[in-house]
Amino acid sequence: MLFLFLLSLLFSVQDAPLKNSKWKLLSVKDSLMNKTFDFSKSGSSLAVNDSMFYVLGCNGISAKYNLGEGNKITIAHVNTTAINCPGDYEKIETYVGGYFFNLVYHIRLDTLTLYNGSKGITFKYLLNK
Repeated sequence: MLFLFLLSLLFSVQDAPLKNSKWKLLSVKDSLMNKTFDFSKSGSSLAVNDSMFYVLGCNGISAKYNLGEGNKITIAHVNTTAINCPGDYEKIETYVGGYFFNLVYHIRLDTLTLYNGSKGITFKYLLNK
């Protein structure tokens, strides 16, 4: 009986929704260059509502987005702040931010993964609760 209860709990867990959610950026991986950038302590984030607001390093970026077939996200009408980032954050932000377009997303429980497959870039987020 306990086994059936635990099994029902396992299957009742749902993936977090994309819309109306806030996410903390954990890492960005560039598979073509075999590099992973750790953002877990940077405060970088993503909020998805009627528009997106994301931070990669120290600048805030807002954008309109459209969801398409196959979990595709197309981003347009981008606006950004212009703060000089300390250290290497500005270089990383510019490099990584250039790939935050034409993404495919996958959500598993409280983890969001965004892929830019043509450029080999993967953004990994954790749901902010």
